[in-house]
Amino acid sequence: MSRTSKSIHNIIVAVASQIILIITGFAARKIFVIYLNAEYLGLNGLFSSILTVLSLTELGLGPAMIFSLYKPLAEENFSVCRSLMDIYRKAYRVIGSVVLVVGCCITPFIQYLIKDIPENVTGIHIIYVMFVINTAISYFFSYKRSIITASQNQYLINEVHAILYLLMNIIQILLLVLTQNYYLFLGVQILSTFIENIILSINVDRIYPWLRAEEKAGRIPQEIRDGIIRNVKAMIFHRIGGIISDAIDNILISKFFGLLFLGLYSNYLLILNAVNSITRMFFTSITASIGNFGVEKSYDDSYVLYRKIQFFNFWLASFSSISIFVLMNPFIDIFWLGKDYLISMEILAVVVLNFYINNMRNTILTFKEAFGLPWYDRYKPLVGAAVNLTVSIFLANRWGVIGVFIGTTITQLFVNVWVEAYVVFRHGFQKPIQMFLKEYIIQNIVFITSLVLTCSLCSFLSRNSFWNFIMKILICIIVPNGLICIIYGRTHEFQYVLELARQLLKK
Repeated sequence: MSRTSKSIHNIIVAVASQIILIITGFAARKIFVIYLNAEYLGLNGLFSSILTVLSLTELGLGPAMIFSLYKPLAEENFSVCRSLMDIYRKAYRVIGSVVLVVGCCITPFIQYLIKDIPENVTGIHIIYVMFVINTAISYFFSYKRSIITASQNQYLINEVHAILYLLMNIIQILLLVLTQNYYLFLGVQILSTFIENIILSINVDRIYPWLRAEEKAGRIPQEIRDGIIRNVKAMIFHRIGGIISDAIDNILISKFFGLLFLGLYSNYLLILNAVNSITRMFFTSITASIGNFGVEKSYDDSYVLYRKIQFFNFWLASFSSISIFVLMNPFIDIFWLGKDYLISMEILAVVVLNFYINNMRNTILTFKEAFGLPWYDRYKPLVGAAVNLTVSIFLANRWGVIGVFIGTTITQLFVNVWVEAYVVFRHGFQKPIQMFLKEYIIQNIVFITSLVLTCSLCSFLSRNSFWNFIMKILICIIVPNGLICIIYGRTHEFQYVLELARQLLKK
């Protein structure tokens, strides 16, 4: 199967499985809100953020592992692949053990990260330990997921995850309706994680029988060994900075504004993460193919491919961001949770702005990972985390909760975006950063224009009702997409996206 065919197959399965996850996730959240209270949603967000910080122990080994497998897999040097997998297996067992032990040791201090513990929330230490167990389990099998991803077969992971996630949500919904027991809810989640990893492990042994070959594994070439060490060193900084930045918003909101607002925000995060997961599935599905492409093609060929994918990314990011900003509150009010679960439009505007900026980074981050370039911006995540934490605390004290999100915006624009672009253009394409900035500015102008036009038309439909919501959907479909077709319709990038769409539909 060719690179393009594998990418298309991965994308189709990724999108289909993600749609299943989104639908079942929304249903489970609706039942969750009915039978439990919003503070439990806040605990979900807080504990997930804490465990995100604990995943620092992984030290970025995953991306370094996948990158190191590209070349030996392409050359069918299974002996070297087996040696690499053996190293990663031992490393991940240590990592899983560390997460379990350190996570449990933090348990007595959990209450200090919560402003006020509501009386109707009990057993927070038990709940937290269950979160720790669920996270630790996945590390003991992570190394087998990597061989699937590196060999451009990401669809296998997506298929298994979608089926198990669907079953998990059905059982969780039934348990909430029958028992309203949050411990059973989490217990099912732990069991699902364990079964999913066992199934993937069995599939890897079946699909890659050379992993279990008895002959002695080959010696890892010094070039690959040095590359792994270098990338892991760089990814340590990326993991530290990235995890701190990802967890900052939830932890600061919990500390300064309490679990109630964090619970409300978690509903918006569910929607944002649902959309994010679909877009990221696309990029996850093509990362291995881009890595393989970069090994075989020239800098100019890689840059041409980048421009095509970036245009698609811009189209997707701008359309989804505008639609989310216009439709999010009406959707929650009319169809999902009700007006009591809404946040203000001002806060929503900054949250969606962060969503847009973050999604516009997808192409650059994909090429940076596929080309193995984390070394060149290894200090960027630490600087970004420091700026994010400092600015967010400062602005939170002055402007309230919106200041936390503005701190993230400032970090994204003034640290992450341009540094990442410089690294990929300088070391991946050998081209000046000005080429990125020119295109980035033009695309942002088009986005702002589309946003203003869409919001202006939707302002005539201010009352939340079913038919007004339908009209807003039509406006969101017509205006942003129509403007992009008018501006970019004659470009090679636009034709590439149309051809990709044709191939997807044909598949």
